[in-house]
Amino acid sequence: MLGRVGLALSAHAQKRLSQSRTMIASASIAAEEMPAMIGLGAALGIGLLFGVERGWRATLKQDASRHAAGVRT
Repeated sequence: MLGRVGLALSAHAQKRLSQSRTMIASASIAAEEMPAMIGLGAALGIGLLFGVERGWRATLKQDASRHAAGVRT
């Protein structure tokens, strides 16, 4: 009796493992999509760097003009 229960549990565990592998495989990014994702990530990163740099320069210019006008921040 115990042998049958063990086999049933083993079959159930194998089925669950197979289902989880299928779900993981379907959720992962396909190999042919990877270069596009890398390019997108690089473009977003570069855009973020330029945006931060522009904001930083704008802040410096405002601070410089306030300092020239004698306004304390």
